[in-house]
Amino acid sequence: MFEIKPQNTGRRASIQPKLKIGQPGDKYEQEADAVADRVMQVAQTESLQMQPEEEEEEMMQPKLRMQPEEEEEPIQMKCAKCEKEEEMLQRKSNEMGVATSSVEQQILSSTGKGNKLPDPVNQFMSRAIGADFSRVKIHTDTNAVQMNRQLNARAFTYGADVYFNGGEYRPNSSTGKNLLAHELTHVVQQKGKRGNRISRAVSTHSSCPPNVAGAPAQPLTVIENANNRAVLMALGTAELLAFESLLFNDPTFGPSSVFNAYHSRFGDPPPHNHKFRNRFTHHDFSTLAEAQASEMMTLSDRFRAISRFLERQIKFRCTGNSHTTIGNCTHHCRPNDVLASCASGHGNTIAICSAFFTSGYSTDQQAIGMIHEVLHMTRHFGDHASASTASQRGREPECYASLVADIYGATPFDPSCPPV
Repeated sequence: MFEIKPQNTGRRASIQPKLKIGQPGDKYEQEADAVADRVMQVAQTESLQMQPEEEEEEMMQPKLRMQPEEEEEPIQMKCAKCEKEEEMLQRKSNEMGVATSSVEQQILSSTGKGNKLPDPVNQFMSRAIGADFSRVKIHTDTNAVQMNRQLNARAFTYGADVYFNGGEYRPNSSTGKNLLAHELTHVVQQKGKRGNRISRAVSTHSSCPPNVAGAPAQPLTVIENANNRAVLMALGTAELLAFESLLFNDPTFGPSSVFNAYHSRFGDPPPHNHKFRNRFTHHDFSTLAEAQASEMMTLSDRFRAISRFLERQIKFRCTGNSHTTIGNCTHHCRPNDVLASCASGHGNTIAICSAFFTSGYSTDQQAIGMIHEVLHMTRHFGDHASASTASQRGREPECYASLVADIYGATPFDPSCPPV
């Protein structure tokens, strides 16, 4: 599995940047595999009424107009060989780190010209993954097959266009549905990564001088990488919680590590009048399982909103140990502080403390810290020294951040939401 993306060259009218092929097994491929597996579990619990597999080519719909993108998209592909040959494929990906000019031109000339997903497939995948795929274009023509053969791929994704090798587009079969879900996850990922993120999600009014107060030579690049990762982690958590709410109480599947992470950080919904209450919406349910499912769906919605917020132009200010004013708040970074924001006003500024750069935190940990701050900024939550009650956990930003950390295997650096 590979990712192909444009090199960061200047855009000129007559020169197209080369499309780079990424590595198999990277974090985006792992996330796509995980989402595809969960989609297959959803598929087993929902009976889709679709045409027989041999008729699926007839289900292709007329072309759908889509505005051309102004910036190059990454391309991600699913390897044609099986997982047993992953080491060989890793070497092959190293050898073909840049797409050939012929493949590049075929891709650029064909984007937006495929067929849309059949309505039943689109409805299921949109519901299962939690995204709108009405603008996705599917390519199964001779050019798509030839490009996949050149790239040694079963399928690859470029923006909202998915290209399949011969016989691989089979949305009614289990293997075909799994592959399609994998590629559609890349569509969601690339929507989050599209374009020059630092000019869009990191405001041009951000202030972070290089080599000052612990900042590296290119501090905005570090911040951008963490912000990009936070977008994907919040969205991935939203999708997984939505899946889990459907499956955790099914006797065929049972609770997964996603449910365990939710329960570890939030505990059970509180009892109320001989029922169980969704602490976020204050709706009551007859059974504990119903309330848990409702809470996971509410959390899914909140994480999806967090992901969208992180795509805004956020103003980052590297303050070091100086006093600074953010909206209605005056802040001073203490030795162990990593980030800060104001819960009572000015909802698009995050202060970056020196420890963000100097404490050796991974990009995932930095991203989790940003998710924590977004809860202050958007829901005006305060902090608890150690959240313990159901109500405190529901309003503690670190419980949300630590839930993401648990799902992605990262270590939270804030102890204010200990496991139940």
